[in-house]
Amino acid sequence: MDAKFWEVVCIEHGIDPTGSYSGDANVQLERVNVYYNEASCRCYVPRTVLMDLEPGTMDNVRTGPYGQIFRPDNFVFGEFGAGNNWAKDHYTEGAELIDSVLDLFRKEAENCDCLQGERLQDLILSFFILSYSMKCCFVMPSLPFLRCYISIYVWYNDFVVSFAYI
Repeated sequence: MDAKFWEVVCIEHGIDPTGSYSGDANVQLERVNVYYNEASCRCYVPRTVLMDLEPGTMDNVRTGPYGQIFRPDNFVFGEFGAGNNWAKDHYTEGAELIDSVLDLFRKEAENCDCLQGERLQDLILSFFILSYSMKCCFVMPSLPFLRCYISIYVWYNDFVVSFAYI
């Protein structure tokens, strides 16, 4: 999901797979700083932290068409994954990675005006609420598509996190 999201954002802003602007309209660059930091040589780097307990998902993003524009140190992943188990994600494997993830989030959050999150895990969302209560924070939840998941645990995990913050 992250790879497709960034591919669409790059196309909308005229950013090519090398991070260079190749668009043809000035309007594409007007709000480029919402999602990107401008690096040297007018290259644009996504302002994001990509985290998953499953290493394969990060490999898919990294080897995808736009994988080279991300900061290599902003990829955080576990060794085995949580296997659709919210408690395992929250209390064991996720808890082991949370400090390194939060350090990256702090670094990125300090350099922006409006925090945005897509599929933020419960542990990370708790951090945002406590640490950045004075900043505008926009979180986009995504619920699983019924036909894609046959496991009830995926739905349960997403609803447990969603209802915790209503």
